Amino acid sequence: MTTQQYKLGLGDGAYGPGDIGVIIVVDEGDIAGPTLANWQAEYMLAKCITPTSYYGHEVRYLALCPRYEADSLSSIRSTGGVVAVGRTLSSFVAEKPEPFDAIEVEYWAVGFLSPLEE
Repeated sequence: MTTQQYKLGLGDGAYGPGDIGVIIVVDEGDIAGPTLANWQAEYMLAKCITPTSYYGHEVRYLALCPRYEADSLSSIRSTGGVVAVGRTLSSFVAEKPEPFDAIEVEYWAVGFLSPLEE
């Protein structure tokens, strides 16, 4: 079984770091978010395949969720869509995170997630 890969674009008008190009990510499954207001219950955990750094810090994992209420994790996985992007902070998360705390993730960008052909 292969793991689904996606193209994540943060540029071309997307809110976020303008100096980050396209990132290829792999779906690592669902991850529980913090049980706080303004956080989703579940996110898609995406591992960065494309080497990515931000202000000198390696970006290994991203927490993605649909940006719009009409979308779901299932729909963005199958057809893609606009996603809110949280980057895990390397000072807290060195390996694959389990459920994460709010202090371990920084709201980073809005981007567009597109499935890649297998």
